Order: sequence, then structure tokens, then C-alpha cells
Amino acid sequence: MIGLMKNYKESLKDTPQPILLSEMKNSIDLKALFSYAKANNMKVSELSETDKKKFVKTRGLL
Repeated sequence: MIGLMKNYKESLKDTPQPILLSEMKNSIDLKALFSYAKANNMKVSELSETDKKKFVKTRGLL
């Protein structure tokens, strides 16, 4: 069990810090994205990159 804990603590050192919402440069309108996919009888994963980019908005400075 000691080895597992050591591996866990080592992995924590390599884990990056979380990104705060205030640091995000873009936002995604997920509701509209899912509605668009459903209206076109597709899954979000099946949409083209062009279609997905329609729902990405640049966040203004807060």
C-alpha cells in the first residue's frame, strides 16, 4: 500500500492547477450546441468543427 500512496503523491506533483473560469478566453453555448445537434438528428461528436465553432464566443474582459 505504501507504494501506491507514493505513486499517487508523485502524480499529484505533475498535475497542473485548475484553470479558473475568469481565466478562460472563450465560452461555449452548450444548450444551443446540443439543440442544434438534436435538430439535425446528430450527436455533438458527429458535428463538423465548423458547426461547433458557431457556438464558441470570445469572452469579454470582466
